[in-house]
Amino acid sequence: MTWLLRNFILALSGNDSPYQLAFGAMLGWALGFCSIKTPIFAFLIVIVLFFRVNISLVGAAFLCAKMLTFFLMEVIVQLGTATLTLDALNGFWTLLYNTPYIAISGFNQPKVMGALVLGLIFGIIGFPFIMKFTPYYREKILPILAKFWIIRLLKGSKLMTILIK
Repeated sequence: MTWLLRNFILALSGNDSPYQLAFGAMLGWALGFCSIKTPIFAFLIVIVLFFRVNISLVGAAFLCAKMLTFFLMEVIVQLGTATLTLDALNGFWTLLYNTPYIAISGFNQPKVMGALVLGLIFGIIGFPFIMKFTPYYREKILPILAKFWIIRLLKGSKLMTILIK
């Protein structure tokens, strides 16, 4: 868990653009809410590998979403059911279901659709937050944190380098 925190802090203070960080978090939320057994999960992994996103933020958002999934499973199923039974999208769902490669993705299951919608909601909410927070963190918070003696001690400590690997 310490490596995740370390990589998250390094990602915020690194050279990655806020877009890379925000898009990585957005994909991490979508991955975290999706079931690992679905083809949609594999498709999202390919997107993560194809685009240049920060893997640490993908991992952090993925773990947060997986933890939330246990508490929000009923909401996920209800959201998926509501999305799939929406009359306005009935023709669109029929078109997708009749497309062979899309039909095997399992999008027509309430759990899968609800997970995608909830991951999209969390991603859309988190994207502007990370876009605004990253420059603020780099300009205001990082110089203040670098002045603390405990941070300087931990940066130069052999024990800390052993613990976080």
